[in-house]
Amino acid sequence: VTRGYQGAVAGRPVHGWFSKGPGMELYVGAQSGMRIGIGRSTTISQGLGAMMSKTPRPVGEGVQVWTEHEEWVDQWLEAPGVRERITALCTDLPGARQMVIVAPDSVKLHVRYFMMQERTGKSDITTERLELWLSHLVFLAEALERRPAGAQEASSLEHDLRTDRRKL
Repeated sequence: VTRGYQGAVAGRPVHGWFSKGPGMELYVGAQSGMRIGIGRSTTISQGLGAMMSKTPRPVGEGVQVWTEHEEWVDQWLEAPGVRERITALCTDLPGARQMVIVAPDSVKLHVRYFMMQERTGKSDITTERLELWLSHLVFLAEALERRPAGAQEASSLEHDLRTDRRKL
């Protein structure tokens, strides 16, 4: 069961998906032309990175980035505020798994296993936390677009995952 939401923040298209598990994905439109994965360093992420011949690079405390575009990403990470926002997006919800994924046409926060109590409706994802996450994602989208765009294009699957999962 998945519920989708769409709108705009700071003039950028936003798509949000919430599903059982629980899981949530927040997408903010950003034309980077790149594919970059960022998250906490774990045994699984290290193993998967090695299988795909990707060497992780440090971003912040326990957070790493996996990419084929090391120089481009290093320069993006050095922009004021980028590292801090990425680290916050990947670490601020205790017990949850949080990742930032840059696709050619968006930047996404992927969150799994947060506190959700059906009977009370209580969750550790508050309106204030969502607003903060969206402001971080918008900041990252703007920082991505200040860099020269890469040559990668979003696939139809990536587009449908972001905008209309009924097509899947």
